[in-house]
Amino acid sequence: MHGYIGSGKTTFAHKLAKEENAILFSVDAWMRDLYGKNPPSDQYQSNETRIKKRMRVMAAQLLAQDINIIFDFGYWSKSERDADRQFAKENQATAILYKCEAPIEVMKSRAIKRTDQDREGQVFIDANALDTLQQYFEPLSEDEVHLSVDTA
Repeated sequence: MHGYIGSGKTTFAHKLAKEENAILFSVDAWMRDLYGKNPPSDQYQSNETRIKKRMRVMAAQLLAQDINIIFDFGYWSKSERDADRQFAKENQATAILYKCEAPIEVMKSRAIKRTDQDREGQVFIDANALDTLQQYFEPLSEDEVHLSVDTA
C-alpha cells in the first residue's frame, strides 16, 4: 500500500486481505499495541524499523507456506519500495503495489476524524503532524509499476 496519511490504505488493505485470504501486517496497529496511541515522535522511526524487521521475518515464513501477505506500510520512500520488491523476489513472491489516492482535504479530514474517535489500531495524528510529515512523502516515480485505487 502506497499513500499518504488518510489516503485509505488501511481500509483498502483490510478489504483486500479478506478478498485474497491474506495476512495483513499493519505498522500502525503494531505501533499502537506496542508503544501506545501517541508514541514519542523521537522514537517513532526506530520503533517502526524494529516492527517492520519483525514483520518481514514473519512474512517470509508465511510466503514459504504459499500464504499471501499484505504490508500496510505506506511506502513513503522509493528505497523502501525497492527493498520490498527485492524481498518479494527473494521469497519467490509477486509484489503488487497499490497506490491509494484521495484529495488532500479528504485525507486530512479522515486522519483528524480517526484520531478524534480514537479508533482501534490507529496512532495519534494531528493537523500539525499532517503538514509536517508531508515533506517526507515520496510520490511514485514513473517507472514504478502499480495499481491505482481511488479511495475518495
